[in-house]
Amino acid sequence: MIIIIIIIIIIIIVHLPRTSSSPPSKQKHLKKNKNEIKQNKESKKERTLKINIIKEKQKIKKTSKSMRKFSKTKNTHTKKNKKQKIICPRSESDLGAENACDSLLG
Repeated sequence: MIIIIIIIIIIIIVHLPRTSSSPPSKQKHLKKNKNEIKQNKESKKERTLKINIIKEKQKIKKTSKSMRKFSKTKNTHTKKNKKQKIICPRSESDLGAENACDSLLG
C-alpha cells in the first residue's frame, strides 16, 4: 500500500513540471501563430496588389492593341471606300466619252 502511494506521488511529481510548463509554451505557440497570421495577411495583400497591377497592365495592353487594330481597320475601310474620281466630259461634242464614263460609274 505504501509502495503504491509512493509510486503515485512520484508520477504526480514527474508530471507536474510538464503540466506547469505546457501553458506558457502554448502561449508562445499562439503568439507565433498570431504573428504568422499577420505575416500571411500582409503577404496576401502584397500578392493581390501585384496581381491587380499586372491585370491593369494587361488591360492597358489589350486596349492599346484593340485601338491599334481599330485604327488599322478604320484606315483600311477609308482606303477601300475612297474611290478614284473619274472626271467625265460633259460637253455636247463628247457624247461617246460621256456614255463611257456613265458605264464606268455604274
